[in-house]
Amino acid sequence: MLGQAIEEWINSYSANEKLGEMSVINNWETIVGGHMAQLTKGLRIIDKVLYVKLSSGVVKQELQMIRIPLKNRINKEYGYEVLSDIQLDM
Repeated sequence: MLGQAIEEWINSYSANEKLGEMSVINNWETIVGGHMAQLTKGLRIIDKVLYVKLSSGVVKQELQMIRIPLKNRINKEYGYEVLSDIQLDM
């Protein structure tokens, strides 16, 4: 009974969505690489938008150029739209 309830909860859309969001944040270093991950901080996802705090303008420019392909790659990897956008801030 409890196992079935947990499985139903995990399979529900909102639970899968939250698990996907947590996975993106937890795997950020793997997704963007160690060097880039060290230059970013304060990751959070609100309403499918990933907000990334950056340590320098150069890093912001680099990520700005790849943010759409990065978002698309993440969504493709997860098999559904985990992110609708990536917002960069200093």
